[in-house]
Amino acid sequence: MNDVIDVEHKETSLVKADNKLQVVSRPPDIVLQEAHAAAAALTDVLSKKKKKLEFNGKQYLEYEDWLLLGQFYNAYCKTHDAVEIEIDGIKGAKARADVLDRNGVVIGGAEGYCMRDETQWKTKPFFQLASMAQTRAGSKAMANRLRWVAVLAEGVSGTPMEEMKEQIDSESEKKQGKKTFDNQACPECGSNKYVRKSKYDDSKEWYCYKKLGGCGHQWDKAKSEGKGDFADYNKAHNDNYTAESKITKAQQKEIFDNAKKAGMSNEMRNALIADVGYSVSKDIKKKDLPEILKAIETYGQKDLAPEEEADVPI
Repeated sequence: MNDVIDVEHKETSLVKADNKLQVVSRPPDIVLQEAHAAAAALTDVLSKKKKKLEFNGKQYLEYEDWLLLGQFYNAYCKTHDAVEIEIDGIKGAKARADVLDRNGVVIGGAEGYCMRDETQWKTKPFFQLASMAQTRAGSKAMANRLRWVAVLAEGVSGTPMEEMKEQIDSESEKKQGKKTFDNQACPECGSNKYVRKSKYDDSKEWYCYKKLGGCGHQWDKAKSEGKGDFADYNKAHNDNYTAESKITKAQQKEIFDNAKKAGMSNEMRNALIADVGYSVSKDIKKKDLPEILKAIETYGQKDLAPEEEADVPI
């Protein structure tokens, strides 16, 4: 039978003594007062995070947030080794995490999974799946013990971020779907399914969304084969139509590969580029690219060959 010890205004925890569970009882008003203080401190930390995971008006706590909350209550997380598993033919990783009090007594726990049927994990190496399974287990274990405090923080959900991320990404994909550009193709992988437009000023304008299955490539403008108003917009803004824009890395590589196939030395190639007015290939403007490629293509012909007695610059 459990012995109830009524202790007021003392720091206590759940402990075992003589194989009997001793439940420490404290006045509810004191418990709530401390919980609100912990929630306020948590809110202050969350408000300063640069990247927040918010969905439907709620902010979701990441693993480190749950660990911080645990510090307020002398609750610590211990994750166990992840193991490889297979469920209904789907492979993945499974891990367990325990919540310990300051005396090392297990006061909670949970299991976490990371499976290869998840879009962003299907091609990752096992050690990354194992790490995510441990993270999910740790977050869930700490949330099971402390979510009652987390929900006291303004605008915070008691559900761990790791449990919501796939749903949030899915909902984000649906919303993004309304903003997708069917006629846009990633210049790296050729796919148009995952092309998105960036909302950040300091990044490339377009990207192939890796978390949704894209290759992760980023570029400044998009390619269009479409017709109508949208194609007209692209024609005015696309790299392929903006003559003053610089060539891409792929086009730089095209210059190098073509020069090599034509038998040009590096010095000769660089001299050709310099003749067009550029010291380095990355500065070449697209309007001058056809001239350079044509010169490489006709390299060796008589009209481009140097005079026999001409001095070769060093």
